[in-house]
Amino acid sequence: MRTEKEMLEYASKYNGKVPVTEEYFRPFAESLHSGEEVLFCCAAMSIVDEKESVVSENGSAVLITERRILLGGNLGVLSVRQEIPLSSVKQVTVKKRNFVFGAQPVIETKTHEEYRPVLFDARFAQNAAKDMNKALDEASRRAPQMQISPAEEIRRLKELLDEGIITEEEFTAGKKKLLGME
Repeated sequence: MRTEKEMLEYASKYNGKVPVTEEYFRPFAESLHSGEEVLFCCAAMSIVDEKESVVSENGSAVLITERRILLGGNLGVLSVRQEIPLSSVKQVTVKKRNFVFGAQPVIETKTHEEYRPVLFDARFAQNAAKDMNKALDEASRRAPQMQISPAEEIRRLKELLDEGIITEEEFTAGKKKLLGME
């Protein structure tokens, strides 16, 4: 799917009785790359991160394409607020956020970030998370197998070092191995 109309039709199964318009999806349709196809989309009241900071509010949406996840919206200030490469996504789960909003889908990244679209109706959280994971699986099947460059792998090792997951010695050894210096 590529058009706002197609996205609205697909997303309607997660909205309950809340009226959602094509406006929710316009910034996303406009930001798609040539040949990029939307595999999943849904409208949301807002999107919050793991620190409960609002990433997007007042008419938000989530899209999964074969290349990336797009988050954002903000009716009136239409824009894509966050772009997550699929290579950094770990999984989508469902977690209970609080009493008011109930269970919601959670997009978890490999760097331990979380993005939670607050759906209009929490009863659809399980189905949305299941469909998001299906879209991620489909995207991985479509993606060409790419070799990670040594520079990218060194950047990944540096992130692990900065997060305290590996030691300086492990970083140095990994870097030497990648550069063929051992």
